Amino acid sequence: MSLKNAIGFSFVFLAVYSIVIISSFTQGALFLLGLSPVLVICLVFKTLKEPYTPTHTFEERFYEDYDYNRNQ
Repeated sequence: MSLKNAIGFSFVFLAVYSIVIISSFTQGALFLLGLSPVLVICLVFKTLKEPYTPTHTFEERFYEDYDYNRNQ
């Protein structure tokens, strides 16, 4: 599972959790609440293991997603 799929799955999980909460299905909500730490651990693991290497250093650019040179 790639990072993009893991993020997509987390959004689907949150949508299902929201629907379960709104529908007052207590057992389902508690089950999903119990599974949420596994989801968080999976997302953190996928994020830290992502093979992305930045093209600029922190001293050159503070924010990687925007073409903004850091003030010196």
